[in-house]
Amino acid sequence: PKPKVKHSLLVRNEKEYFEASQYEEDFFNGIVEDIKVTGANVVICQWGFDEEAGFLLMEKEISAITWIDGKTLEMISLSTGAEIVCRREDIKNARLGECGEVQELNDFVLDSLDLGELSLTK
Repeated sequence: PKPKVKHSLLVRNEKEYFEASQYEEDFFNGIVEDIKVTGANVVICQWGFDEEAGFLLMEKEISAITWIDGKTLEMISLSTGAEIVCRREDIKNARLGECGEVQELNDFVLDSLDLGELSLTK
C-alpha cells in the first residue's frame, strides 16, 4: 500500500542520527505506555509495525497481532465491543473491548481467531 503521509528525514551526521533514534524510541515508549495504562493486554493491528514497538509491547506483556485485514478487524471490533483506534491520542480505556481468550488456531496463516466464547472465521 502507498503511504498516506509523505515525510522526509535527512540525517547529515552522527549527532542527528542519535537524535532521530532517541525521538523514535521516545515515541514508541509513549505509545506503549498509553496502551499499558488502558489495561489492554492484546493489540490487534491492520498493518505491521516497527520491531522496536513489538519488542516494547512484549516487554510490557502485551500481545500483538498484526496484518489483520480490514474486514476481520471490523468483525473483531463488533464482536468484542472495541473501537478501532487510528491515532495515538484516541487510545483510551473506554475504547477497549472484551473477550475471554485470544488464541491462534492455525500456524502461519490466520484462518480463524478464537476470542473465548466468540469465534471469527474467514
